[in-house]
Amino acid sequence: MTDRTTDKPDTAPSMPNAAPSEKPKADERLGVITGVRVCAKCGFNLMGQLTLREPIYGLIVARCPECGQVAPLQEYPSMGRTAKRWSTLLGSLWVLVVLGVGTGVSFALMGLMFGSVEIGSDDFATMLPGSYWSTTVDRAAHQELLTDLGGPIAAIDPWVLGIWFGGAVLAVIAGIASSVLMLGVRGVRLALLPLVLLAVPIVGYGIRRAVVLAEISAGSTSKSEVAEWLLGPTISAITLAIFGVMIMGGATFGRALVRGLVRVLLPAPMRAGLAPLWLTDGKKLPRGRGW
Repeated sequence: MTDRTTDKPDTAPSMPNAAPSEKPKADERLGVITGVRVCAKCGFNLMGQLTLREPIYGLIVARCPECGQVAPLQEYPSMGRTAKRWSTLLGSLWVLVVLGVGTGVSFALMGLMFGSVEIGSDDFATMLPGSYWSTTVDRAAHQELLTDLGGPIAAIDPWVLGIWFGGAVLAVIAGIASSVLMLGVRGVRLALLPLVLLAVPIVGYGIRRAVVLAEISAGSTSKSEVAEWLLGPTISAITLAIFGVMIMGGATFGRALVRGLVRVLLPAPMRAGLAPLWLTDGKKLPRGRGW
């Protein structure tokens, strides 16, 4: 019997149109990252790093210079017309909310200042001669009484300290909020601009003092109004000074405090959305768990 088996070739026949194998090209440099983008592994800010097109799949990537992690860059579609309208509307509402809250805080500070004047002069009112609800202004007698008490500051009722403390807390919070909202402002302007919150208390007290003066000039008045007329300037000046210093302190150190809270409460990859808190002051976005 004849063996019909034939030996198979060791290699497959070459395809006639087969392209020769090419060596992968090196990564193609496309540009740099201009926005805030953090490394998903270590949290390092990739702003300013080169964007590359890797040769195998053609993906646009960036390499973290700290840990070497390769991060693919995704392009997100731009908003449509309806989405842009909604974003404009929400942005306008946000501005209105900020202005409304600022106005409310300003009126709250005015109320606290009025309360401090009333409570601070209440004890001195009981020392004035005459009937409580019907008395007259005797400048010589009142000045002598103030001198005996040690001056206007010594005559202030200590209970006013509670109002000053509450107002100081509110003023610090207002200053911190102002520093976060006004990210485009730095330096001395950042400390001074929030003082506009004191405009309403100053104008309001000026009107109140004019009303008290009109009542005193009309003749008989109450002891509380006389005491407020005598001690009001001193109490209001101290109140405004406390509020002003607290607002300036909150505005000056507010961003640093907020940045510290962000470092403590959020992991590094989640800080990208809050990067303007660092970038507006020329600081680098922190990575890892460090300060």
